[in-house]
Amino acid sequence: QSHNDAWDFAIDPNDSNTIFIPANTYGILKSEDGGATWSVLYHGLNNTNASLVVTSPVEGSDTVYIAAVEGTGTFRTDDSGETWIYLDAGGITHSHADELRINPHDPNTVWEIGDIGILFVTHNKGTNWTSSLNPQNGYGFRYSSIHTLVSAPSDENTIYAVKSGFGIFRTRDGGNFWKFLVDSEVDYSYAIAVHPTDPNTLYSGYNPKLFQDWAMIRKSVDGGESWITVLNVTGSSGITSIVIDNNDPDTVYAGSIDIDGRGEIFKTVNAGVSWTKLNSNFTMCTVMSQPQLVVDPNNPLVVYAGTWLGGTWKTVNAGITWSRLLDAPISATSISIDPTNSEVIYLSDRSTPTLWKSLNGGNSWEKIVDFSEYGAFLINRVYSDGAIVYCATFGPDILGGKLYKSIDYGRTWNDITGILPRSVLDIVVDPHDSETIYLATHLFGAYRSMNGGNSWEELVNFPDTGVFDIEIDEDNPMVLYACARGNESISEWVLEDHNTFANDSGIYKSIDQ
Repeated sequence: QSHNDAWDFAIDPNDSNTIFIPANTYGILKSEDGGATWSVLYHGLNNTNASLVVTSPVEGSDTVYIAAVEGTGTFRTDDSGETWIYLDAGGITHSHADELRINPHDPNTVWEIGDIGILFVTHNKGTNWTSSLNPQNGYGFRYSSIHTLVSAPSDENTIYAVKSGFGIFRTRDGGNFWKFLVDSEVDYSYAIAVHPTDPNTLYSGYNPKLFQDWAMIRKSVDGGESWITVLNVTGSSGITSIVIDNNDPDTVYAGSIDIDGRGEIFKTVNAGVSWTKLNSNFTMCTVMSQPQLVVDPNNPLVVYAGTWLGGTWKTVNAGITWSRLLDAPISATSISIDPTNSEVIYLSDRSTPTLWKSLNGGNSWEKIVDFSEYGAFLINRVYSDGAIVYCATFGPDILGGKLYKSIDYGRTWNDITGILPRSVLDIVVDPHDSETIYLATHLFGAYRSMNGGNSWEELVNFPDTGVFDIEIDEDNPMVLYACARGNESISEWVLEDHNTFANDSGIYKSIDQ
């Protein structure tokens, strides 16, 4: 899967076990068993940077649409992702999409919002598109992004749109004329939801201005002519989402993110009169990449998660409950558990290039080294195995870096960078031979050492791409896998299980040791 956050996901309305998630440059991920297993849908989607996905509401339909924030195109599938049709040629002149919506009253009608405030509409499933709302022609949306657009489920002609920096607009005639709802007081919002049976009842998020430290949810029962505040979230940097329960419209869910980056979920069962916070134990912050989510090699029920500015967390029951490790850094770049003693944990801090160590499963921590003394500004990877610990750093220049090794549990360190041309993004040691080390660099290939890092050799014909993860096959240590964004076709390496060209992003497998 992609090392980027998922922007969106869609559930098949006819089968709640079927889920689609855009995986950035890796195509679309699909699950048919409620997320237990996933397959990659890639035919015709090479390097599309998919970020938005919607499914058709028609019973029995296999139609899915995707679009890309980065501007790499809009696509449709009519066979649940087996094949894809490129739709931009039908009239999408600005392909950087902020939003993608299917008209709930007419599944042949699809709206796509460009990031410059332009709204494209098709009435024939993407064969032809017209600019229903063009920033060059005014309509109150000129030179601005539309952050979200929602059609009233019970009235196809009533649509609400939020314009960045200005507020909420409403149309009663399907988009020909728009009215600015000035009393909403909303300037910026990415979240708006309309009642399933009453087109005049809606909720909108309110994101704070620079001098404010709170966010709100605003509610209107007269189509946006007047508003009240039903939830005020102190310390929030914005409302991220609002969802109304279609079966019980008095039940509403809202997502928020606080000023420290921690996520929050709120729920009301009385149409906004009162709210409860659902996730008081776990902040639900972003875990950025693989080194920040680590399973205890000796006990799979124990997992550590390092979040972005949300603390370091531990579960001892496979994720059912989590506890925050109060003495650990609040933002980890990498976590490593000593496979010889699971009580020993190493953690690198994001705010400073420091390495921390715990001897008691994360209950207490000690700072053991500050690599700023070596010219580093960030530790991006740590790997431990008994007395041996490796640390990869960025610095002193933005793309360069060093690789350090300790043979005494982190007390002293030696520079083993040698010929390595760039900062190391991942390290893996052969489980059968601790002297054999493999590592990956960004855009400068992969390297191997057969003597514990005293010397390095470049892996010939390794894809010269951005590799973020390299792994050894536990059953056959002569086989390596690498997760990369491709840009060059290398014949000696193939995309594992994809049968696509090596210049595509994906999982690479070594076939020649």
